Amino acid sequence: MVRGFIVVMCFSTSALLAQQADYIRPGLIKLGTTISPGIMLNRPATNYYISGFLEGFLDKKISLRGETHFFIDGAEDVPYFKNNLRTNFGMAMHQNRNNLDFHLALMPGVAIMEVNGDRGLDGKQNIHVVPSVSVNVGMTFYVWKIFNFFAEANYMHSTINSLGGIDGRSDEILISAGLSFNVNLIRAKK
Repeated sequence: MVRGFIVVMCFSTSALLAQQADYIRPGLIKLGTTISPGIMLNRPATNYYISGFLEGFLDKKISLRGETHFFIDGAEDVPYFKNNLRTNFGMAMHQNRNNLDFHLALMPGVAIMEVNGDRGLDGKQNIHVVPSVSVNVGMTFYVWKIFNFFAEANYMHSTINSLGGIDGRSDEILISAGLSFNVNLIRAKK
């Protein structure tokens, strides 16, 4: 009796896995937004961002990805940043199995930053536009044809070179997780 139950469960589980939808294919568009904590690597500080991304799959293993991180506030009384906006765009490589997808992305970009305590001779806050680079490692689990769960870690590198007396390195690791949406713009071949 128990042996028969186990055999039936094995066949029904394998039949269920064989019928899973093929979500990860060319034409898949994925987008999401979340609140991301950022841990600075060059100073003891934590920042909070609204992070958003848009990703389009060219192939099952290659996608183009863009993301933006908008600074909300820091955990300190006087955070390092007064304002910070980072936007990156690049390519991601994927390794997927059934509905689970792991990715590694390299994305150059630009950062628009204001650092607390950095004022010009006229007393106005200095705004710096600097190059930025991001390395993103993450995973996505596709639950249904329109949404998925994701978790990722993002190494962000930006340096302001023109700060007088203030360290301009602003490397961070951002952690993001949540629910995102996906739609495939190309019909599956039958």
